[in-house]
Amino acid sequence: MRLSESQIKAIPAPEKRISLSDGRGLELRMTPDGSCSWSLLYRYNGTKHRYTIGPYPAVRLKDARLLADKLRYQVANGQNPQKIKRDSQNANIMTVLWCYERFLKRYLQPQLRTWKEYDKRIKADVLPSLAGKEIKKIQKSDIIKIIDSITDRDAPILANRVLQYTSKFFKWCVGRGYIDTNPAANIPKPSKEKSRERVLSVAETRLIYESALTLGSVYCAFVRLLILTGQRRSEISHLEWSEVYPDRIEIGSHRSKNGKPIMTPLTQEASSILKILPRNNGIYVFSTTGGHRPIGNFSKIKNKLIEKSGVENWTYHDFRRAMATKLEQDGCDRYTIMFALNHTDTSITAVYDKSMHFNQKLNALQQWNETITLTQSK
Repeated sequence: MRLSESQIKAIPAPEKRISLSDGRGLELRMTPDGSCSWSLLYRYNGTKHRYTIGPYPAVRLKDARLLADKLRYQVANGQNPQKIKRDSQNANIMTVLWCYERFLKRYLQPQLRTWKEYDKRIKADVLPSLAGKEIKKIQKSDIIKIIDSITDRDAPILANRVLQYTSKFFKWCVGRGYIDTNPAANIPKPSKEKSRERVLSVAETRLIYESALTLGSVYCAFVRLLILTGQRRSEISHLEWSEVYPDRIEIGSHRSKNGKPIMTPLTQEASSILKILPRNNGIYVFSTTGGHRPIGNFSKIKNKLIEKSGVENWTYHDFRRAMATKLEQDGCDRYTIMFALNHTDTSITAVYDKSMHFNQKLNALQQWNETITLTQSK
């Protein structure tokens, strides 16, 4: 039986050291003083080994599982994780894993809002084959082999992303002096990506809006507010109560795509959606854990909406395009549409003061909301 976070937290400090198994050799060791640490039991050349992964809760359950999978992969490929670890601790030998851990801490986490997706892909597709290798010995052929293997899984777009992420990592390593050249540079993308031409019609957007009623109350509110505000999925899904005001939403620059604060007026319809949600004592507006963690499972929710609405081939980002298209058809100027979508253009934003911004956005959003909900403002 696999462990769960709630199960681990509920276990009191034992009288003597115990080990809790998560299966396939992954164990959580607990001591009488309350300290806990993850380790992986494995066999290499017929001999049992124990590899210490790290302390809990600094290393969470899901992270321990990912790291354990990486270690199992190394064993399956004839590598001894203990030896790799010893080598990486040698100051004269910088492994890819050693460099990546520093890249994650010093660049990814502080500077990239989407660092978790980046980290997930590197750990899933790059580190399993490169982690224990000396970074100075990585060749272009090593990167091509990884990218080709992803492409062979019928995932060319994912291969593009992994190539992009890998190149950024090695470029950082060049800047730090770990290597002289970037082995991922000048490798052609496996797939040429086409810009989406799909534009949801008003009728299709209404169908999705109405179909949200078949979801749970939290996800229904999330989908409807996403459509009515025309904002980005991450900005709404991670919305915090501290960012919600009676007449607007204000998101700091640390959460916005363009690195600038976002102010979105709330129409009457949007405000009514937020008012029915329980505030609890948590941080996040859209949460199924009492506000402690934001919602996820977006693909699952999208599939439910497709099934109920009958509208196919769309993304959450298409709601923004649908709103912009309809507003343009109704005669809104492009500057107002840019303001409503929180796009920035320094050549024009300086001309308008904040009150003009607010009123322009509110009028545009009200116009869009009336179109979707088939209501008229009083």
